[in-house]
Amino acid sequence: MVNKKKTNIVAVSGYGSSGSSPLICALKEFKGYAAMGTEFRLIKDPYGIESLESELIDNWHPLKADKAIRDFLWVSKKLNKRTSKFSTWGKNYEVYIGKEFMKMTQNYISNLTKFEYKSYWFMFDMDMSWIRCMIRKVERKLKISKEIDMYFAKPSHDEFITYTRIYLDSIFSLVSKKEKANNIIIDNAISLPFPSKSLNYFNNIKLIVVDRDPRDMYIDLMRRGLMIGKDLKRTRNVKQFTEWYKLTHEPLENLEKDNILKISFEDLVLYYESTLEKVMEFLEEDNSAHHLKKKLFDPNNAICKVGMWKNYEFQSEIKEIERALKKYCYE
Repeated sequence: MVNKKKTNIVAVSGYGSSGSSPLICALKEFKGYAAMGTEFRLIKDPYGIESLESELIDNWHPLKADKAIRDFLWVSKKLNKRTSKFSTWGKNYEVYIGKEFMKMTQNYISNLTKFEYKSYWFMFDMDMSWIRCMIRKVERKLKISKEIDMYFAKPSHDEFITYTRIYLDSIFSLVSKKEKANNIIIDNAISLPFPSKSLNYFNNIKLIVVDRDPRDMYIDLMRRGLMIGKDLKRTRNVKQFTEWYKLTHEPLENLEKDNILKISFEDLVLYYESTLEKVMEFLEEDNSAHHLKKKLFDPNNAICKVGMWKNYEFQSEIKEIERALKKYCYE
């Protein structure tokens, strides 16, 4: 049963194989906490809310604003789509949020849009297939109109933030009701290494950033073929990894905010009790709510993931990481 009126958002983000998933599992052990069920990709990913703000506010032009809205609606429909073995890509938002998701999205766009009008411009032709392009040329010769509804949107920054907060509140209120939990955990929804913009889209949110020893992250990224790791496995380019690590971590080094907490995966495993206590203090939560302790995340099962670098075959690569990223290495 949901007792509070407000839905609290707990965002957990990492850098790729840095240990955010174990923390999410630990948080789900607390009464009143639930995860959405899939990653919320609608903020930081291409064509998401951050991109929408960029084109509607920071780099405004009427045609670019129209394109940004079309892109946002396109990616929303893709994320909403149910998936199966024989279907195209989707993230099942219709299941995890509800059938109202696209209606709420359309309403969000309506709030940001001054008016719609019928027109056409050449950018619409750029991603057409060859056959469709030839048909379009014939249509022009025959003066067959292909006008479509376009969006004229120029909200102020305050309007954009206000309507975005209303939109996200409505989405996560549905998730809260569905999950019967006041505290909704969202996985990797907030942009790292620059979280401030996306945090501003919420009325009530706290972000926990999980980091990890770069030596272990290097090994795990390669083993799992994630992000830069897929190429690292082929090239063994340690310098490429250390540059990637520095550039993704440096912006957060001196970022201190009341709604951001940074923890390490190693502390979560090796100092489980004190680290969770720190997390709960940050979330203003009572430890007595931990009613499923170690049922979803047992630190004893994760010890093998700490200090993997010690048994790594190519110690010369580890030494190179240590030289470049000494201050980030755990102990």
